[in-house]
Amino acid sequence: FGVGDGGRLGLGDGRDRSEPCEIKTLRGSHILSMSAGTWHSACVVHVAPLDNSGWLFSWGSGFHGQLGLDKTCKAATPTIVQGLINEGLSVKMIFCGSHHNAAICNDDNLYTWGSNQNGALGRTADEPYTPHPGIVPGFGTIVKRIGRGLPLSVACGREYTVVATYPYDGPTEEEALKLAEEQKLREEAEYKRQDALMKARKNELKRLEEIETEKKKIEYLTSKRLCTMDPNCPGFTYEPNQPSICREC
Repeated sequence: FGVGDGGRLGLGDGRDRSEPCEIKTLRGSHILSMSAGTWHSACVVHVAPLDNSGWLFSWGSGFHGQLGLDKTCKAATPTIVQGLINEGLSVKMIFCGSHHNAAICNDDNLYTWGSNQNGALGRTADEPYTPHPGIVPGFGTIVKRIGRGLPLSVACGREYTVVATYPYDGPTEEEALKLAEEQKLREEAEYKRQDALMKARKNELKRLEEIETEKKKIEYLTSKRLCTMDPNCPGFTYEPNQPSICREC
């Protein structure tokens, strides 16, 4: 209920409502999370067999990409955000600001889309705004020698975002450095292995080419060089030690 401009109530029109009205599009759905921006709203609908996440629906007006519906800027009824599904993601919690959104997905990472004014999305974007959800890096890891946990809750302002995290429970800085060094050694070993395989393949191809060349040479000699000394000679016979000389001679 409230002001309905731009379809923000999700009731199929732009009329105001002074009393609560059911969004019939979502009738029978189990809503896990709900958030309202200035001109748009969004909710997470549970979908079996997912445990504590579901598909994201948005509606209203989003001329800065808030709806997450690609080129669609207005939706009078709840519309599924297909981009997240295409990435194999379901949503646990949704947070709407006036010009951008944030969502915590089933991989426990934070995704944002909409206006990136003053870096509100917390990530780089090709344009000042984007309708495509993208991951926000820097959570669940060590940042500037300080452990940073995974996102717990989010607040989206007009041109900023605030994130509360779980306590960091990953490896210590020393353990992270050791893991990185071990990963580097594994990558170097894998590079050497791939390089050795490539060289072996090249050598094998070279050997096969040499065999094919010798075979063609023998075929040529066998078909062209007939003996003129003995009319009963069956023809050129290959001698492995001296391929250009007939074995019979």
